[in-house]
Order: sequence, then C-alpha cells, then structure tokens
Amino acid sequence: MNPFTNMPIRRFQDDAEVSAVQSALEKLQSQAGTEYALAIGDRSYTNPAKLASTNPADPDQVLAVFQKATREQAAEAIDLAAETFRSWRSTSAGDRAQYLLKAAEALRSRRDQAVATLILEAGKNWIEADADFAEAVDFLEYYAREVLQLFTIGLWQLNPDGSQKLDGQGQPIPSYDQDTVEGFAHAFTGWTYAPRPGATRNRFGNPSYYDAPMIAFEDHHDTGSKKLLNGVVLPGGQSARADLEAALDNIFNHPNVGPFIGRQLIQQLVTANPSPAYVARPRGDRKAVRRAILTDTEALNPAQPSRFGKLREPIVQLTHLLRALGGSSDGVWLRAQAAALGQPVYSPATVFNFFPPDYDLPDNPSLDGPAFGVFNASAAFKLSGVLATALNGKGVAADPSVPGAIGTHIDLSRWQALAATPATLVA
Repeated sequence: MNPFTNMPIRRFQDDAEVSAVQSALEKLQSQAGTEYALAIGDRSYTNPAKLASTNPADPDQVLAVFQKATREQAAEAIDLAAETFRSWRSTSAGDRAQYLLKAAEALRSRRDQAVATLILEAGKNWIEADADFAEAVDFLEYYAREVLQLFTIGLWQLNPDGSQKLDGQGQPIPSYDQDTVEGFAHAFTGWTYAPRPGATRNRFGNPSYYDAPMIAFEDHHDTGSKKLLNGVVLPGGQSARADLEAALDNIFNHPNVGPFIGRQLIQQLVTANPSPAYVARPRGDRKAVRRAILTDTEALNPAQPSRFGKLREPIVQLTHLLRALGGSSDGVWLRAQAAALGQPVYSPATVFNFFPPDYDLPDNPSLDGPAFGVFNASAAFKLSGVLATALNGKGVAADPSVPGAIGTHIDLSRWQALAATPATLVA
C-alpha cells in the first residue's frame, strides 16, 4: 500500500482541466430540474411534498428536486440504520479501511462531476470547489491508512540498527500487505468489554468498562484461517483467545520490534537522534531494555554532543519542574496547563501520540525533534505564564469538584535561603 499523500489541487491553468469541468457543468445544466426518488434500503418513494435545490447564483434555476420525507419514512430510515449497524459493528478494521479506500477511488473517478456540482449547487469558485473535493478524498485515504498502521513494527522492514531494508531496486520493503492487515483484524474479532458490576445482561457489544479485562464471544469470532506476518498462517477453528495470543506472539517475534520500539524508547528517554549503533544495542525484556538504554555508553558519553538531547514535551517539563524543586500536585492543574501547551494528556489527536517520532527539527530537517511537533511561538509564550504561576510561591488551590484534590504547590523557602549565594543555589 502506498503511503498517504495529499491529493493535488488543480489551478485550472491547463486547457484539458478547464475543458473537463466545463463539460461536466454543461451536462449538469442539461439535467437541471431532474426529480429524484427517495431511497430507503431497497424501497423507493415519490411523495407529494418536494424539496428543490437551486443555484445560489441564479435562485430561479432549479437544479434538482428531491422528495420531502414523511415522519414514518424518517423512522424507517433510522430503524434500517440501526439494523445495519448490528452487522457493521462486527466488520473488521481492515474491511472498514478498504471501504474507505474504495469510496475514495469512486470519488476520484467522478472528480469533474463533483466539482461541477459544488460550483453550481454550493456557489463555490472553481479552485475552492476542487480543494473541497480533494479534502474529502484525503479524509478517506488518510483515515484508512491510519487504521492499517496500528501495529508495533512500522511500515517498512528494518535492519537491527533501525535503518530500512531495501530491495534490488533500492526501494524500502513493506512490513506487511493488505492481506496481513485483514488477517490480524479477523484474529482480533469476538472481543468486547466485560459487563459492568451489577449488570443484568452480558452480550457482545457490552457498554464500555475499563476496570476488567475484555471478554470473548466465540459466536462473534472469525474461525477461518488468517494470514499474519512473515508468512505465518493461523489455522481455522481456533478460539478467540488462541487466535489473540498467537497474533500477539507473531507481532512480538517480528524482527522489526527491537529497532522500531527501541528507537522510540531512546527518543523518549534519552535523545531524539540516537546513532544506528545505539538503536541496535538494547535487547531483552522490558527491564533489560530500559536499563540498557539508560546506561548505554552513548547515553552517558555522547560521541556527538551537538546532536545529543531532546526537547521535553509539555507535561514532562511541568512534572520535571515539580520533582526538581520538591513540589507537590494532584495533577489537575498540571493536566490543564499541558493541554493549553498543546498536549491534552490521554487525548492525543491520533493514535500515534501527540507528535510523530520523526518530526523534523525546525531549523535543521536532518535531525529529528519529536516534541517540537507541539512547540511553537504561541506555546513558548504560554509556557512563560505557566512557569510564572508555578514559581510565584502562592501555588494553585485545589479544585473543590475533584475528590481528594490538594492543588499544586512548590515550597520555595529552602531555595530562597540560598538566594544570597547563587553559586550554591545552582550547584
């Protein structure tokens, strides 16, 4: 699968582009006034009450006539949607992504017609209409790929040092294909939330509940064979738990896991730009990897100090400040300030965290600066205000609506006692 790229917006400086949209406009003009039936599932309705769509540039021109639904027809459509959702909610993530990609392709094939419709029916100028169309396609393409990239191995096969493996033509080799994505999606079917305490019903699709492990409903699990990574195929007829454990083992044992996760751990804990040799060294269980990362020779004695280090993300900046100065906090104020600085804790904009691990350092694109993805001039200005509040000696009062809240405070007395001797203060 190709990586996501934005659909280019046309500027209509090419005669062929102009001619294509002009032809689409003429076709729509010739069809002006066409009446369309109301479709609900496989049923079609023609009603006495109508709705007319007009050209905003020429309100007397009726572009199309639609049926005004009755109350009963609206209820029928809602019931049909609810019935359809019962099967849709069991549709795998891979299948849903494919629907999005197919919808994007269908739109692409009708680009001129869609742009002409936006021009006539919404009053858009040509470039604005084409930009709106491109945004719609981008939405479908981007979120389909967002679903397909939820794995722990990355998009491309990696060497132990984190560099990409290349094929005979010098191109990176994909880590997985669409069949693999669908295989994992089917392997993970059948799971839902555990019933809430006191619940009288336990069914597939239980309400969200995070205080107990998820449970499996075998009649909602796909029992067919599934293609996983590295050519592994799970046999059919296995239980939901057996497929889940086998799928997780398959991911864990992929050779990409070490360099892909290891590099990001190094970025979070030590430096944004570790050398390939540093990425290749930490291996083992979680405890061994953490120890290896923090005690590595490059962490303790970087060979290239000018490339070493990282920007702390907002919430880490604030918690580090409190730890360094012996402060105390219930986290309420810290969380609110981190959100104001571009990092709403527990609520990133995407599943890939608040910033990508390969975000370019603003003044040097050859280096990565992940946390700079949420740091800009506005955030820097806000940070000065946050620090002034944290260090004013008064603290932040507890939020009375939060049980057990203690507020946020830093006792500056021991630091003020050293103010007369600056060298001791910063020692």
